[in-house]
Amino acid sequence: MSHCDRCERWFPHDQAYDQHRENSNNHWICDSCDIDFKNQESREQHYIFQSEEGLNSHYRQSGEHNYCAQCEEVFGDDDELWDHAEEEHNACSPCRQRFNSREQLQRHDQQCGRSFQTERDVRHHINSNVHQSRTFPCPGDGCSRTFNSASALTHHFESGTCASKMTREQLNRLVVRADRKNYITQMWATERSWNGEAYECFLCQDEFNALSGLNQHLQDNIYKCPKPDCGNEFRTLSGLCQHVESGTCGVKSFKRVRKAMNGLMKGPDNIMSV
Repeated sequence: MSHCDRCERWFPHDQAYDQHRENSNNHWICDSCDIDFKNQESREQHYIFQSEEGLNSHYRQSGEHNYCAQCEEVFGDDDELWDHAEEEHNACSPCRQRFNSREQLQRHDQQCGRSFQTERDVRHHINSNVHQSRTFPCPGDGCSRTFNSASALTHHFESGTCASKMTREQLNRLVVRADRKNYITQMWATERSWNGEAYECFLCQDEFNALSGLNQHLQDNIYKCPKPDCGNEFRTLSGLCQHVESGTCGVKSFKRVRKAMNGLMKGPDNIMSV
């Protein structure tokens, strides 16, 4: 005997039960998957999602999914989708705006929500009182100075003039310690750099008698631009900040970079708290 739970009927054998499912309006079977749906609409929805093309079509038409039609990829939330669009498709995440080119994005002023036709217009606007009047208090203990950019603040630390007694070496150690994934800093060598005869630099293959010598060599350009296709390296954090602020490679549009720059204003150990 076979029982249909949905219809609450008994059948003398499996063949009779299968025939009932095929002919009853209470059963809508997908022959490929042998899944039994309660209505025709549910089965048709299943057919759509069964193919990648159908599923992507659903994502495009539905407003319930954080879907990038260009990459055919779904993201966990709206912020993740816009972060992706910012890095891959010339979008400004904070403003929720898209641009036709990287150049247009760079000319877009994120702070004021304005766009500019030429680089000259951008520079004129950035140098205006709208931006230059903005000041950031130094987060160093006992220091009351203010600065109008992250690069100016980091240079203040590196120069050793801060009342907190922060030095360039201390600043570098704080950032390296915070940047665990080497987002803006070069990797530090460990005992694994020993090749049997000397400590070998993984970047240029130079050899050193002591591990400290190798790490000193690596510190020559301790900082790097986090944009993969940029490749610029810097001896100081202020140099990297100036590069970001200039907007020459577009890395300033990355959400993580903006968060790092904002974190720096709260203190050097907050720069990578993103």
